[in-house]
Amino acid sequence: MDVVAVPETIQEKLGSKGANDLIWLINQIITKQRLSIEHVELRFEHLLSREIGKLRIEFKTDLSKLREKLPKIPLLYGKKWPKIPLLYGEKWPKLMFLYGKK
Repeated sequence: MDVVAVPETIQEKLGSKGANDLIWLINQIITKQRLSIEHVELRFEHLLSREIGKLRIEFKTDLSKLREKLPKIPLLYGKKWPKIPLLYGEKWPKLMFLYGKK
């Protein structure tokens, strides 16, 4: 939002040229502030994207470690461990009772 008017008292003290210069100065400050905010916004987006990328890599690493450990857990207790479809990239079987079919 640009400044378009100066109060009468200030215009009387500064004169017409001084009031116009004051408006120009305030508009320049507003423009520079807007550009500064946009710069900070772009920098934040960049850093956020980089951190999200690091988290994705960390999640994939942790999930692969979990996939390695899961089959070994039942052996510790002497029981058979059921295969969990989503951990192995498979789809869950359709649960017909949820859809009203038998």
